[in-house]
Amino acid sequence: YLANQKEMYGKVKEKYPQYWLSEKQMMCNKYNAWKKIQGQLGFKINQEEMQQYEYDDGFMKVFVPLMSSDILDEAQQQQHCVASYVDRIRAGQTHILFIRYMNTPEESLLTVEVNPNKEIVQVRGFQNRAYTHAEWDFMKEWADKKGLELKVKEPKEENDEV
Repeated sequence: YLANQKEMYGKVKEKYPQYWLSEKQMMCNKYNAWKKIQGQLGFKINQEEMQQYEYDDGFMKVFVPLMSSDILDEAQQQQHCVASYVDRIRAGQTHILFIRYMNTPEESLLTVEVNPNKEIVQVRGFQNRAYTHAEWDFMKEWADKKGLELKVKEPKEENDEV
């Protein structure tokens, strides 16, 4: 359990989980899936140039994943298909960024796809849920400050998702 975490993340993320047997099994599943895609993606993702687009407003933060294990972890936490983008990420055809709450940076909130033209073309949350109006406002501020173009639609009502 600890060795798998150290290999995947470069550190031990959780040494004493509350539900050890469940966490051990989930870590084993993550590790096996990670090993399977590691050959396609490589351990390090070539997204360093995207780090200029990292941003935070004190409440939410955008950051760039640089390790294949980050992409796999995102796919598993969000229960969506971002892991299937590995070939496109590796080829530089797209970039993936994460939006998190500042107080819980390890927990997935939104996954963002940015194309090579610096356009935000897709944003998805847990099980492909759309973003809220509050999340839209954060993305708009981020895009304005970083010179990105939002190609996704604004929610129609305050509480609506797209």
